[in-house]
Amino acid sequence: MKIVTAIDSFKGSMTSMEAGLAVTEGIHRVDSDVDVQIRPLADGGEGTVDALVAGMNGMKQEIQVTGPLGTPVVCEYGIIESSKTAVIEMAGAAGITLVPDEKKNPLYTTTYGVGEVIKDAIGKGCRRFIIGIGGSATNDGGIGMLQALGFGFMNKNGQPVPFGARGLEELETITDTYVIPELKECEFRIACDVTNTLCGEQGASAVYGPQKGATPSMIIQMDKWLAYYAVLAKEKFPKANAKQAGTGAAGGLGFAFLTFTNAVLESGIKIVLEETQLEEYIKDADLVVTGEGRLDRQTAMGKAPIGVAKLAKKYGKTVIAVAGPVVVVILLALRPVASIVIDPLIALPVGGVVCALACGQIKNIREYAEFGLGKVVGVSILLIGAGTIAGIIKASALQYDVVHILKMIILQLATCSRSRLKNSRLVYQTVSGYFCVL
Repeated sequence: MKIVTAIDSFKGSMTSMEAGLAVTEGIHRVDSDVDVQIRPLADGGEGTVDALVAGMNGMKQEIQVTGPLGTPVVCEYGIIESSKTAVIEMAGAAGITLVPDEKKNPLYTTTYGVGEVIKDAIGKGCRRFIIGIGGSATNDGGIGMLQALGFGFMNKNGQPVPFGARGLEELETITDTYVIPELKECEFRIACDVTNTLCGEQGASAVYGPQKGATPSMIIQMDKWLAYYAVLAKEKFPKANAKQAGTGAAGGLGFAFLTFTNAVLESGIKIVLEETQLEEYIKDADLVVTGEGRLDRQTAMGKAPIGVAKLAKKYGKTVIAVAGPVVVVILLALRPVASIVIDPLIALPVGGVVCALACGQIKNIREYAEFGLGKVVGVSILLIGAGTIAGIIKASALQYDVVHILKMIILQLATCSRSRLKNSRLVYQTVSGYFCVL
């Protein structure tokens, strides 16, 4: 029997390859003779470098580059030596996670470091590039990246424009005199799953500017600057098309790649599936295992597991999906069985503890709890503001537990003297099946 695993990373928990190894170990516990082939999976975003490097016998590289704020950062990328392919996540050099909230301002953030990574890979012999451009902190139209590759973006005095979107305000001339010669030999596959144009209501500035720190007035200004930049670019490079879908990706980085390099914008999962030749493996498989941290509506909109499922369907193969909160689902499914009561608000933390025990990670439970709570704080605030949290609580039996416990406390206070109350203990079974001691 042959089984192929192609599982996306579980953010903060497992890489794609680690998930595949875990599934393989479980299968071999049942039947050690099963042929399990682990294939890397990613959708072009976070984890793409790790997945392709691990699954295609690549090597990781580290380079210090100019970060989005103009200060040095260390960026990690991959090289697949057999095909001289560099795998890069632009977020590693110009990502929004590299910018503290109080410093978010697209007028100043630059893509220069992305160009430095590309230049380094060219120097190491790479001529093929796979670049994920999600998670950017920038709105500079990609001119920072192009400056690092030798393109000139000059003001009226013939001086290079400054980093960031503000550089577009001063832009008067574009030159290619000093572009590194090897760039014309390079091919770029850009993982881009958005269709935004460079300018306009659905453009880079209007749609993504706010999350990068742009104010309404800044959005209007940047949109005008990008429009003028597109006009100048078209004068020198006739193929420039600011209305093409995807040109607004990563603050205009999509436009820069399409206009100034030999690049195509493609679905991230399409690129990964083709580069890893997953279809060839699925053809001969008896079973396919895929999955990601959470299977939900976003998954159905074209994330990595759906890409795997479509390939499997093409050849009539059975697919099993593995998702993150499996324990939680099991706990909730047990509610009607044998009078087991698991409250929805309790299932998630209990599921987490059970998973930690099962994986031998109970020693890290405090760290995991702090990480999880930190992730939900912002969401909780939004839920409270929208009134949604009230509906969630209403659906839970915990509301009745709180009320009943309060009633019992009041009853105790009303019927007990201070001395008796001090020495009393009231054991109360809640609606959810948990016990409280008063």
